[in-house]
Amino acid sequence: MLGNELSTGANFIDNAVHTGNDPDTLGAYQLILSDIGNDTGATDATQEGLLFASSSRNENNFVSTRVIGVDTFEIVNKDNADPTLRYEEDSFFFVYVPFDTPDAIAMGHIDNEGDTLVGSGSYSISQLQDGEWFLSVPGANPDTATLILTGSSEDDNAMNNIISFELGTNNSVYGWTIQMRNINDLNTNPTGGMPLEGVAADTAAFSFAVFGEASVLDGDLNGDGFVGLDDLDIVLTNWNTSVTSGQWSLGDPSGDGFAGLDDLDIVLNNWNNGTPPTSTLVPEPTSLGLLSLGAVAILKRRIA
Repeated sequence: MLGNELSTGANFIDNAVHTGNDPDTLGAYQLILSDIGNDTGATDATQEGLLFASSSRNENNFVSTRVIGVDTFEIVNKDNADPTLRYEEDSFFFVYVPFDTPDAIAMGHIDNEGDTLVGSGSYSISQLQDGEWFLSVPGANPDTATLILTGSSEDDNAMNNIISFELGTNNSVYGWTIQMRNINDLNTNPTGGMPLEGVAADTAAFSFAVFGEASVLDGDLNGDGFVGLDDLDIVLTNWNTSVTSGQWSLGDPSGDGFAGLDDLDIVLNNWNNGTPPTSTLVPEPTSLGLLSLGAVAILKRRIA
């Protein structure tokens, strides 16, 4: 479902149900998707897809969403040029994305600790620190996939937070670093910047969707399109530990929930497959044999 405040049938300023009657909170709107839920056989549209929204005017506005009931979302539009970050009646875009949308290879509504509240597809996400998370999707990288984000929290304090991301790596795994900051900190302390800030514990923080292609290369645990030393290092780093089943970034391409010999075999059996990233050293066959022996020796010492 696509829409914006200016389009026919989606004029939120004139026709939407405001969350409250307080003039100071005009700019908070309800979006009820019961018809979508009925059409798909779902009992609750908020559990069958995610809502994304953004301001549609270059007027210092920012938009966030949150679930407020069965089939019901709230969209909040605020003015970040106002020291009080007041609500503002102004136009915005929104899109509701069902979990079965073609080319949506991973989607999730994520809480403060990096746990999934509802989602689809294969991905790994972890909290790096308060207000910062790292997301990776097996087989997806910036060349083949696009990430979209929306701040989406039931925490009232988080309605002043903005969300952003940058491409990068974490422990040799390719993905996206996601950050949340309270823009009110900049208004109250212009010289202090905007430090990272999460939301209340066990509370929803944001929604994400990754669109594109996931070209999975067996043994390519870090998603750089090449099976090599970085992938071996992931297995060794997590060796002999129980991990989330099927999380390649944790060294479990075999999917048995344990980083061990089966996972090492997958990496070594696909060694040098793919296209090496720039500046990556590719071991020759003889070196690979020595490397395999060295890896086994290391593993024996770790097991002992």
